Amino acid sequence: MLLAVFIPIANMSGVTERFFTSFGLTLAASIIISYVVVITFIPMLSSRIADSSSNYKEFKGFWQRFYLWSEKYKILESFYVQTLKWVLKHKTIVIGVIVGVFVLSLFFVCN
Repeated sequence: MLLAVFIPIANMSGVTERFFTSFGLTLAASIIISYVVVITFIPMLSSRIADSSSNYKEFKGFWQRFYLWSEKYKILESFYVQTLKWVLKHKTIVIGVIVGVFVLSLFFVCN
């Protein structure tokens, strides 16, 4: 889908061709490489790391360090869940803060 946006940029003509051809081709190539990684590497990696029967002691070297680091992510996840619960309980306060920040940003932009 993104390729449909960036490949036509590479096919422009005139003065814009000089500026945007390399830009469009570079982005198109990086998107293609990203798609290949997502289709091939990520499923393999997640099947090895996210296996419920696996234990971090089975991993060696880099993967063991990566698994131990990913376990620390659970602390961030629990903080996110607690924050989300608080926000959903106190909707009026959150909306008030959002409106206040918006009004304050308008004040700064207008001056």
